[in-house]
Amino acid sequence: MFSQLGFDGASMREVGERAGVTHALVHRYFGTKDDLYKAVLARNEDVIRDAAAGADDLTRAAALMLREGLARHRPYLRLIVDSALRGVPFESSLVNFRATERLIELAGRVARDDARAVTPDDDAVATDAETTARLAVVMAVTLYLGWAAAGHWVVEAGGLRDLDEETLTAALERAVTILLEGFLAPPADSHRS
Repeated sequence: MFSQLGFDGASMREVGERAGVTHALVHRYFGTKDDLYKAVLARNEDVIRDAAAGADDLTRAAALMLREGLARHRPYLRLIVDSALRGVPFESSLVNFRATERLIELAGRVARDDARAVTPDDDAVATDAETTARLAVVMAVTLYLGWAAAGHWVVEAGGLRDLDEETLTAALERAVTILLEGFLAPPADSHRS
């Protein structure tokens, strides 16, 4: 219901009716509407993160999560975008999106290792590299969420309607990979030991 009606449009009473229980029972098990919303987000977020459970390579993990989300959790991804656009407070969400945090962890590891290879004793360089890694993941997630929410419209606007879903997903995967690798590549003037 959240993905169909948005956070504001879904009521606990309607959730109970659709589930075939009283709204009091929904309140008993989930608490507030915010709590129910967080439970919906957590369930979907964990499934997307777990799609890359064995992947320690950043771009592989991103590709696996991207494909899982687009194939089976598009309403959830649209819900996140809709909530952001409607001004639902971030505090009403998970506050910690575990799939994104996993990608940030992997990107941070790459950035730290690259920074330490160039300047082993410079913690400021490592910190800057980790900030850049976080920014790269945030930009990749933004691209991904935008595609999940408006890809059908953009395909029409871009004259790409003849392309099948797999071709479009593969292109998005390449774009995310290029974005991540581009941000995380060591500067051209750095010299590795």
